[in-house]
Amino acid sequence: MNNTQKIIERNQAKQRQGLNEWLNDYKSKLAQYNEPQRIAHRKEISDYLQQVGRYFNLR
Repeated sequence: MNNTQKIIERNQAKQRQGLNEWLNDYKSKLAQYNEPQRIAHRKEISDYLQQVGRYFNLR
């Protein structure tokens, strides 16, 4: 295995870890927003979606 393949595998592992962390955070926030006694405000939701977009370099 050459160095390029090692670098690619390392980067893919980092991406997987980052996606798993984001997914866990997303699930916890989703559970928080789905609590019956609390309704998320539009501002909170839009701020969170903007944060997600910045994390994945979306527009």
